[in-house]
Amino acid sequence: KEIDKLEDEIKVGENTKEDLDQKHLSLVNTLEALDRDIEALKAEEEDMKVSLKEAGEQRKQQNQVYQTSITDQRATVNILNKALKRLEMFYAPKSAAFAQAPGQAVAPKPPTPKDYSKSAGAGGVLQLLQKIITDAESEEKELEMDEQHAQELYAEFVRVTTATLEADRAALAQRAARGAETEGAKSETEEAQ
Repeated sequence: KEIDKLEDEIKVGENTKEDLDQKHLSLVNTLEALDRDIEALKAEEEDMKVSLKEAGEQRKQQNQVYQTSITDQRATVNILNKALKRLEMFYAPKSAAFAQAPGQAVAPKPPTPKDYSKSAGAGGVLQLLQKIITDAESEEKELEMDEQHAQELYAEFVRVTTATLEADRAALAQRAARGAETEGAKSETEEAQ
């Protein structure tokens, strides 16, 4: 009877050792998987930080191009408006300032030389200049809309990336806590072996 009891105790001891060995192996594998996950999350976090920084620098460059372009368009419109006013002053028909008041004597016209006259095609030049001004103004509006769209895209990218970074940090903390628990269980298992 004692032999049976001893054999049973040996068998229980062997089973316990096998169970502890399997548990130890499982815990070691879990720790290795957690370490890989933590490293992957850290690498992903670094990549996102780099992407966020690059996007910020790219956005800054885009904004500088926008600022330069919008300044150029406004200067173009300003200069062309001044030129248009000058040309209109020269080519537009004179206003009532030179009109004859009723009852005044009409002086005979002095003979005018035929060698100089205003261009008959001035209307086309004025219309062309006005079209260029309109195009420059519409380009300015288009630049403003593009800038606003680019800013919205950048803001969305920053929001999504920041949310992902926060989620990764939370996952890192969770995995680190799981790793600590698993490490504790592994130590207990090693002591029991």
